[in-house]
Amino acid sequence: RAGTRAALRYVMDRRAIVVNGEPSALIDLSVTGAQVLLPARVRPSEPVRLVLSNEAGEARLPGTVVWSVAVPTGGSIQYRAGVKLSKPDANWIESYCRQYGGRPDLTFGAE
Repeated sequence: RAGTRAALRYVMDRRAIVVNGEPSALIDLSVTGAQVLLPARVRPSEPVRLVLSNEAGEARLPGTVVWSVAVPTGGSIQYRAGVKLSKPDANWIESYCRQYGGRPDLTFGAE
């Protein structure tokens, strides 16, 4: 555990990913979930698929939207959403976080 969270999350600095076939941005990632910024509206309880790529290939991570908010950006609207991963491969995600992530977010008392 990481404070009140089930896992330590890593800041991903809006790394490019694909969500439901749409180019999107990864805000943060942990072995249990992710925060994403995407152009298409998503709603809580909606299933989604995140595709993360690295030099070795790509991982397709199924999940469910837990929360979503509209974010005005310039002349358009994007959606920031929290996703709970359904079948996370913890080893792959931890490796991805170490390779591409910033320092772990210690906001919630993680050690």
